[in-house]
Amino acid sequence: MRNIMRADLYRIFRGKGIYIVLAVFLFTLVMQVIFTGGEFGVMVYSETTPEDYEEIVTVDEESGAIHVEYRRRQVDVTGREAPGRLVSVTDNIIYFMLPMLVFILTADFSCSTIKNHFSSGTSRNKYFMAKLTLTATVTALLSLMYVIIPIILATLLHGFGGEFDLAFIRKTAAVYLPQFCLVFAFVCIGVFLSFAFKRTATLNTLYIVATLAPMMIIMVLAEINTKFMDLAKYDLVMNIKAFAFGEESGYFVSADPTRTVILSAVVVLVSLIGGFLLFRKAEIK
Repeated sequence: MRNIMRADLYRIFRGKGIYIVLAVFLFTLVMQVIFTGGEFGVMVYSETTPEDYEEIVTVDEESGAIHVEYRRRQVDVTGREAPGRLVSVTDNIIYFMLPMLVFILTADFSCSTIKNHFSSGTSRNKYFMAKLTLTATVTALLSLMYVIIPIILATLLHGFGGEFDLAFIRKTAAVYLPQFCLVFAFVCIGVFLSFAFKRTATLNTLYIVATLAPMMIIMVLAEINTKFMDLAKYDLVMNIKAFAFGEESGYFVSADPTRTVILSAVVVLVSLIGGFLLFRKAEIK
């Protein structure tokens, strides 16, 4: 397994693709930190004070009615606030994992280099586990970068804005850990697609469809009967976003850690078992 992963890392970092993906990923994080001073993001646990809001008074010319609205001021994001500001777009990791799946999984099928592993005595079991381990590691690293880099950037720009204490760690973990379980579950769908179809084009197409189609179908069905909206509780992307919104937001899905664990576990098991069984029986060309 180590030799397979070592060979993959050598091949991946020899190419330009990995550096382009990482550069775009870092650029995205930088832009998110810089432009989160307004209403961008959900700020599920950002610490705010009344001074963070400005009062806007408007008068209706016809009726003379006075309307008072409070809007969040454009403020500098501190390191302590950064995770709360970016939590609503954690599902971006799903999209950045797509090229990683191509680099790690389907590239071997496209270039037929997978035959070299089997000709050297590597079993399909070891090959599958090596690929899964590397994929899980990359998912974990991107997820950690998604939290840590904004904290560092915001701290360098505007200070940390408080203490790096246990309360901050708990608040961050309570939101991001369930999200990352769901992200990994979705990545496992990509693993299944890679081993089931062994084609980069098919992976790209079906992976994107899997992110968008479920909720679109649910919305269409909900037009027929609103009860179909309950199906949103089983959509991975909707559950990821649910942890960025408070109960008072009226979002389609409520954040439920228990449902998250069960849903993630089911998707992971079904995807990996299905992908492995298909891979064992597949003809490698």
